[in-house]
Amino acid sequence: MDPLLVGPQRCHAFGPYAQPAMSIDRLPPHNQEAEQGVLGCCMLAREALEMAQDIIKGEEAFYDLRHRTLWSCMQEMAAENLPIDMISLPARLKDRGQLEGCGGLVYLSAIWDSVPTSANVTWWAEIIRQQWIKRSVIQRATELVGDAYDSPEMSAEDLVERFTGKILGISD
Repeated sequence: MDPLLVGPQRCHAFGPYAQPAMSIDRLPPHNQEAEQGVLGCCMLAREALEMAQDIIKGEEAFYDLRHRTLWSCMQEMAAENLPIDMISLPARLKDRGQLEGCGGLVYLSAIWDSVPTSANVTWWAEIIRQQWIKRSVIQRATELVGDAYDSPEMSAEDLVERFTGKILGISD
């Protein structure tokens, strides 16, 4: 028996990512470089964080769990009016016991070094937002497929109404 097969669906782990793909050959929409770019920009300039916050409404917009943790930590530090840089961010993560889970100093340094300027933060933030919306649509559509199979007593009209509500519930 295929160890990746569980019931009628395949599941697998793709490292530090938030959601499993529906099949082994497809990952949910995301852009690793854009996520790294936004985080690097936010370490370079406080204004970049503020611009990114206008576009990225929550940590769930990030696909990579390491990036979710970094974004959340940056949000907390900003709320406390603390600097967000290569000294204070790793220190906060270490205090929270999350530094190694985020890739350690090596990964943070790579993010920091990959961004020469914060000028493109809004471009990259919009890419992250678009990919999150696509993942949200996929997730909700998948839930509706399950509803269609698992709720034979539900009328087709009720199913369409539920689908419409779930899709309209995607916040952008």
